Amino acid sequence: MGSSRKLKRRNHTVNRSYLQRFADSDGLLMRVELPGDKRMPVSVTDATVIKNFYVVKLPDGTETDMVEDAFGIVEAAAAKAIRSIVDRMTWPIPAKEREDIAGWASLQYLRGPMGSSAWPRDR
Repeated sequence: MGSSRKLKRRNHTVNRSYLQRFADSDGLLMRVELPGDKRMPVSVTDATVIKNFYVVKLPDGTETDMVEDAFGIVEAAAAKAIRSIVDRMTWPIPAKEREDIAGWASLQYLRGPMGSSAWPRDR
């Protein structure tokens, strides 16, 4: 695990390719603070980012972002499937695309912040 490459520290809890589908032509989304009174534009590159959210400390004390890399594999397959279904209107949906989207949807359910006390934020 002793790699010299720089760790990915800005971790999206919702992948960028998905967020991009909801952005305007400038790559902006509208962030709405609950209960809905305050709104402000946010770029896709900054939306849903939590610093070090997927950086894991290994038993030897080193840090790794292998989780982010693993998520990237799932996200890339799903993005390709979504493009096929939505952009090219593939129907019926082939088994591989169903599987890729189901895996991604499951990951989305499991990956995000579960509440302020569920995940340490002091890293």
